[in-house]
Amino acid sequence: MKKPIDRSDQFTEDEHVDTAIRQAAQRAIADHKRRGAWIAIWRDGKVVHLPPEEIPHEEDAQG
Repeated sequence: MKKPIDRSDQFTEDEHVDTAIRQAAQRAIADHKRRGAWIAIWRDGKVVHLPPEEIPHEEDAQG
């Protein structure tokens, strides 16, 4: 029987994972805005649908 591969060291640096997830989300949001698609967000305990014209520009969202 093969010995299991220990991959725990691949995710020891949480910052890299967090950064990758944040960048992927920013790309997805920017893509929705470019395509004129709505996005769903969580605001004040409720799901809110934002039309593309209300989606903040990437530089506005980072501030």
